[in-house]
Amino acid sequence: MHGPRLTGSAQFEEAARWTTGRLAQFGLSNIHVERWPFGRRWQVDQSSLELLAPRYMRLTAVPLAWSDSTAGAVTGEPLLAPFELSFMRGPQRLSEDFDAYRRKWAGKLRGRIVLFTPAQQTPPREDVLFKRRTDADLAKLAIAPEPAAKLRATRLQDIDWPQSEPALVALFNAMPSGLFDQLIARLDLLQAERSKFLRDEGVAAVLQADGRAREGLLAGEAAGSYHARDPLAPPTLVVTAEHYNRLVRLVEGKTAPQVASRSKRRHRQPMSRAAA
Repeated sequence: MHGPRLTGSAQFEEAARWTTGRLAQFGLSNIHVERWPFGRRWQVDQSSLELLAPRYMRLTAVPLAWSDSTAGAVTGEPLLAPFELSFMRGPQRLSEDFDAYRRKWAGKLRGRIVLFTPAQQTPPREDVLFKRRTDADLAKLAIAPEPAAKLRATRLQDIDWPQSEPALVALFNAMPSGLFDQLIARLDLLQAERSKFLRDEGVAAVLQADGRAREGLLAGEAAGSYHARDPLAPPTLVVTAEHYNRLVRLVEGKTAPQVASRSKRRHRQPMSRAAA
Protein backbone atom coordinates (compact mmCIF):
# COMPACT_ATOMS: atom_id res chain seq x y z
CA MET A 1 0.00 0.00 0.00
CA HIS A 2 2.67 2.51 0.97
CA GLY A 3 5.93 1.10 -0.39
CA PRO A 4 9.06 3.22 -0.91
CA ARG A 5 8.53 6.85 0.04
CA LEU A 6 10.51 10.06 -0.02
CA THR A 7 11.14 12.03 3.15
CA GLY A 8 8.55 14.78 3.43
CA SER A 9 6.25 13.31 0.79
CA ALA A 10 2.51 12.71 1.10
CA GLN A 11 3.28 8.98 1.08
CA PHE A 12 5.54 9.52 4.09
CA GLU A 13 2.69 11.18 5.99
CA GLU A 14 0.30 8.37 5.05
CA ALA A 15 2.79 5.75 6.23
CA ALA A 16 3.19 7.57 9.56
CA ARG A 17 -0.58 7.57 10.07
CA TRP A 18 -0.75 3.87 9.19
CA THR A 19 2.06 3.10 11.64
CA THR A 20 0.45 4.95 14.54
CA GLY A 21 -2.84 3.17 13.81
CA ARG A 22 -1.18 -0.24 13.85
CA LEU A 23 0.67 0.52 17.08
CA ALA A 24 -2.66 1.48 18.67
CA GLN A 25 -4.13 -1.84 17.52
CA PHE A 26 -1.25 -3.60 19.23
CA GLY A 27 -2.31 -1.98 22.50
CA LEU A 28 0.58 0.45 22.90
CA SER A 29 0.00 3.78 24.63
CA ASN A 30 1.36 7.32 24.26
CA ILE A 31 1.52 6.98 20.48
CA HIS A 32 2.13 10.30 18.78
CA VAL A 33 3.61 11.86 15.69
CA GLU A 34 6.65 14.09 16.12
CA ARG A 35 7.38 16.85 13.63
CA TRP A 36 10.50 18.78 12.85
CA PRO A 37 11.41 21.33 10.17
CA PHE A 38 12.13 19.97 6.72
CA GLY A 39 12.11 21.18 3.13
CA ARG A 40 9.54 21.03 0.38
CA ARG A 41 7.09 18.24 -0.31
CA TRP A 42 7.63 16.41 -3.64
CA GLN A 43 5.94 13.55 -5.44
CA VAL A 44 5.57 12.11 -8.96
CA ASP A 45 2.16 12.15 -10.65
CA GLN A 46 3.20 10.90 -14.10
CA SER A 47 6.41 10.16 -16.00
CA SER A 48 7.56 8.56 -19.25
CA LEU A 49 10.64 8.44 -21.46
CA GLU A 50 10.57 7.05 -24.99
CA LEU A 51 13.01 6.59 -27.84
CA LEU A 52 11.18 7.65 -31.03
CA ALA A 53 13.94 7.23 -33.62
CA PRO A 54 15.72 5.41 -35.15
CA ARG A 55 13.44 2.77 -33.57
CA TYR A 56 10.68 3.08 -31.03
CA MET A 57 11.44 1.82 -27.53
CA ARG A 58 10.06 2.68 -24.14
CA LEU A 59 13.06 3.59 -22.00
CA THR A 60 13.31 2.55 -18.37
CA ALA A 61 13.66 5.73 -16.34
CA VAL A 62 12.33 7.45 -13.23
CA PRO A 63 12.33 11.11 -12.14
CA LEU A 64 14.82 12.15 -9.49
CA ALA A 65 13.60 13.85 -6.34
CA TRP A 66 13.23 17.62 -6.22
CA SER A 67 13.35 18.03 -9.98
CA ASP A 68 10.69 20.01 -11.83
CA SER A 69 7.97 18.95 -14.28
CA THR A 70 8.43 19.16 -18.03
CA ALA A 71 6.45 21.78 -19.93
CA GLY A 72 4.18 19.20 -21.52
CA ALA A 73 5.87 16.63 -23.75
CA VAL A 74 9.51 17.44 -24.49
CA THR A 75 10.81 15.96 -27.75
CA GLY A 76 14.20 16.33 -29.34
CA GLU A 77 17.67 15.03 -30.09
CA PRO A 78 19.70 14.46 -26.92
CA LEU A 79 22.90 16.44 -26.48
CA LEU A 80 25.83 14.68 -24.84
CA ALA A 81 27.25 17.19 -22.36
CA PRO A 82 28.69 14.97 -19.64
CA PHE A 83 29.90 15.97 -16.21
CA GLU A 84 31.76 13.41 -14.11
CA LEU A 85 30.15 13.21 -10.67
CA SER A 86 32.29 11.07 -8.39
CA PHE A 87 33.36 11.07 -4.77
CA MET A 88 36.80 10.18 -6.11
CA ARG A 89 37.14 13.71 -7.41
CA GLY A 90 36.72 15.29 -3.99
CA PRO A 91 34.80 18.53 -3.30
CA GLN A 92 37.56 20.90 -4.41
CA ARG A 93 38.18 19.19 -7.75
CA LEU A 94 34.44 18.80 -8.33
CA SER A 95 34.04 22.55 -7.85
CA GLU A 96 36.88 23.26 -10.29
CA ASP A 97 35.46 20.73 -12.77
CA PHE A 98 32.07 22.43 -12.65
CA ASP A 99 33.58 25.88 -13.21
CA ALA A 100 35.18 24.47 -16.36
CA TYR A 101 31.86 22.85 -17.36
CA ARG A 102 30.05 26.18 -17.06
CA ARG A 103 32.63 27.91 -19.22
CA LYS A 104 32.37 25.19 -21.88
CA TRP A 105 28.58 24.86 -22.09
CA ALA A 106 27.23 28.31 -21.23
CA GLY A 107 24.84 29.46 -23.97
CA LYS A 108 24.71 26.04 -25.67
CA LEU A 109 22.04 24.14 -23.72
CA ARG A 110 18.82 26.11 -24.18
CA GLY A 111 15.90 23.87 -25.07
CA ARG A 112 18.07 20.75 -25.17
CA ILE A 113 17.62 17.32 -23.61
CA VAL A 114 21.00 16.85 -21.97
CA LEU A 115 22.77 13.52 -21.42
CA PHE A 116 24.55 14.55 -18.26
CA THR A 117 26.79 11.58 -17.44
CA PRO A 118 29.31 9.71 -19.58
CA ALA A 119 28.48 6.21 -20.79
CA GLN A 120 28.51 3.80 -17.85
CA GLN A 121 30.80 0.79 -17.99
CA THR A 122 28.81 -2.30 -17.01
CA PRO A 123 31.12 -5.33 -17.02
CA PRO A 124 29.40 -8.69 -16.67
CA ARG A 125 28.96 -9.92 -13.12
CA GLU A 126 31.50 -12.56 -12.13
CA ASP A 127 29.86 -13.60 -8.86
CA VAL A 128 26.37 -14.77 -8.03
CA LEU A 129 24.09 -12.07 -6.64
CA PHE A 130 23.22 -14.08 -3.52
CA LYS A 131 24.92 -16.90 -1.69
CA ARG A 132 24.57 -18.65 1.65
CA ARG A 133 27.34 -17.72 4.06
CA THR A 134 29.44 -20.53 5.44
CA ASP A 135 30.61 -20.81 9.05
CA ALA A 136 34.01 -19.54 7.89
CA ASP A 137 32.39 -16.49 6.27
CA LEU A 138 30.49 -15.70 9.46
CA ALA A 139 33.66 -16.09 11.53
CA LYS A 140 35.42 -13.51 9.36
CA LEU A 141 32.51 -11.09 9.78
CA ALA A 142 32.81 -11.44 13.56
CA ILE A 143 36.41 -10.16 13.55
CA ALA A 144 36.51 -6.51 14.58
CA PRO A 145 38.35 -4.26 12.12
CA GLU A 146 41.51 -2.49 13.13
CA PRO A 147 40.60 0.85 14.73
CA ALA A 148 41.30 3.87 12.57
CA ALA A 149 42.76 7.05 14.00
CA LYS A 150 40.42 10.01 13.68
CA LEU A 151 41.52 12.78 11.36
CA ARG A 152 42.95 15.82 13.08
CA ALA A 153 41.89 18.10 10.23
CA THR A 154 38.99 20.45 10.95
CA ARG A 155 38.50 21.82 7.41
CA LEU A 156 37.87 19.99 4.16
CA GLN A 157 40.55 21.99 2.37
CA ASP A 158 43.17 20.56 4.74
CA ILE A 159 42.55 16.99 3.54
CA ASP A 160 44.64 15.34 0.83
CA TRP A 161 41.86 13.64 -1.11
CA PRO A 162 42.61 9.95 -1.84
CA GLN A 163 42.81 8.60 -5.37
CA SER A 164 41.68 5.02 -4.78
CA GLU A 165 38.40 3.56 -3.55
CA PRO A 166 39.93 1.67 -0.55
CA ALA A 167 41.69 4.85 0.55
CA LEU A 168 38.44 6.80 0.19
CA VAL A 169 36.60 4.27 2.39
CA ALA A 170 39.38 4.56 4.97
CA LEU A 171 39.05 8.35 4.88
CA PHE A 172 35.29 8.20 5.52
CA ASN A 173 35.85 5.78 8.42
CA ALA A 174 38.36 8.16 10.00
CA MET A 175 36.39 11.35 9.35
CA PRO A 176 34.82 12.94 12.47
CA SER A 177 31.13 13.74 12.27
CA GLY A 178 31.67 17.50 12.11
CA LEU A 179 33.95 17.17 9.10
CA PHE A 180 31.57 14.75 7.41
CA ASP A 181 28.76 17.30 7.90
CA GLN A 182 30.96 19.88 6.15
CA LEU A 183 31.40 17.46 3.24
CA ILE A 184 27.66 16.84 2.86
CA ALA A 185 26.93 20.59 3.06
CA ARG A 186 29.57 21.26 0.39
CA LEU A 187 28.17 18.61 -1.93
CA ASP A 188 24.63 19.94 -1.38
CA LEU A 189 25.86 23.40 -2.34
CA LEU A 190 27.50 22.07 -5.51
CA GLN A 191 24.28 20.27 -6.41
CA ALA A 192 22.25 23.47 -5.93
CA GLU A 193 24.74 25.41 -8.09
CA ARG A 194 24.50 22.77 -10.80
CA SER A 195 20.70 22.89 -10.76
CA LYS A 196 20.68 26.68 -10.95
CA PHE A 197 23.10 26.71 -13.89
CA LEU A 198 21.05 24.19 -15.88
CA ARG A 199 17.81 26.06 -15.15
CA ASP A 200 19.32 29.42 -16.05
CA GLU A 201 20.60 27.93 -19.31
CA GLY A 202 17.06 26.81 -20.20
CA VAL A 203 17.67 23.06 -20.31
CA ALA A 204 14.44 21.24 -21.30
CA ALA A 205 15.29 17.98 -19.52
CA VAL A 206 18.26 16.11 -18.09
CA LEU A 207 18.92 12.39 -18.48
CA GLN A 208 21.58 10.75 -16.37
CA ALA A 209 22.85 7.33 -15.43
CA ASP A 210 23.74 5.82 -12.06
CA GLY A 211 26.36 3.16 -11.42
CA ARG A 212 23.77 1.16 -9.45
CA ALA A 213 21.11 1.34 -12.19
CA ARG A 214 21.76 -1.65 -14.41
CA GLU A 215 20.21 -4.92 -15.63
CA GLY A 216 16.82 -3.25 -15.81
CA LEU A 217 16.94 -1.97 -12.23
CA LEU A 218 16.69 1.69 -11.32
CA ALA A 219 18.65 3.45 -8.60
CA GLY A 220 18.33 7.15 -8.06
CA GLU A 221 18.14 9.68 -5.30
CA ALA A 222 17.87 13.42 -5.80
CA ALA A 223 18.61 15.83 -8.63
CA GLY A 224 18.32 19.00 -6.60
CA SER A 225 18.01 20.50 -3.15
CA TYR A 226 15.07 19.81 -0.83
CA HIS A 227 15.50 23.28 0.72
CA ALA A 228 12.73 25.67 -0.25
CA ARG A 229 15.29 28.44 -0.58
CA ASP A 230 16.90 26.68 -3.56
CA PRO A 231 15.34 26.39 -7.03
CA LEU A 232 14.13 22.99 -8.17
CA ALA A 233 16.43 21.12 -10.53
CA PRO A 234 15.26 21.03 -14.16
CA PRO A 235 13.26 17.92 -15.12
CA THR A 236 15.73 15.11 -14.43
CA LEU A 237 15.40 11.36 -14.94
CA VAL A 238 17.77 8.53 -14.13
CA VAL A 239 17.93 5.87 -16.86
CA THR A 240 19.14 2.28 -16.60
CA ALA A 241 22.70 1.80 -17.86
CA GLU A 242 21.63 -0.39 -20.80
CA HIS A 243 19.21 2.21 -22.16
CA TYR A 244 21.36 5.22 -21.27
CA ASN A 245 24.43 3.72 -22.96
CA ARG A 246 22.39 3.09 -26.10
CA LEU A 247 21.46 6.78 -26.25
CA VAL A 248 25.12 7.74 -25.86
CA ARG A 249 26.20 5.33 -28.61
CA LEU A 250 23.54 6.69 -30.97
CA VAL A 251 24.65 10.26 -30.33
CA GLU A 252 28.33 9.43 -30.68
CA GLY A 253 27.56 7.48 -33.87
CA LYS A 254 25.79 10.55 -35.27
CA THR A 255 22.54 8.64 -35.73
CA ALA A 256 20.52 11.57 -34.34
CA PRO A 257 18.20 9.75 -31.96
CA GLN A 258 14.91 11.38 -31.01
CA VAL A 259 13.49 11.00 -27.51
CA ALA A 260 10.30 12.18 -25.86
CA SER A 261 9.90 12.85 -22.16
CA ARG A 262 6.87 13.85 -20.18
CA SER A 263 6.72 14.16 -16.42
CA LYS A 264 4.52 15.84 -13.88
CA ARG A 265 5.60 16.40 -10.29
CA ARG A 266 3.92 18.06 -7.36
CA HIS A 267 5.94 20.14 -4.96
CA ARG A 268 4.92 22.44 -2.16
CA GLN A 269 6.79 24.79 0.03
CA PRO A 270 8.25 24.03 3.48
CA MET A 271 6.57 21.42 5.61
CA SER A 272 7.35 19.24 8.57
CA ARG A 273 7.99 15.57 8.13
CA ALA A 274 6.31 13.05 10.37
CA ALA A 275 7.58 9.95 12.12
CA ALA A 276 5.89 7.57 14.49
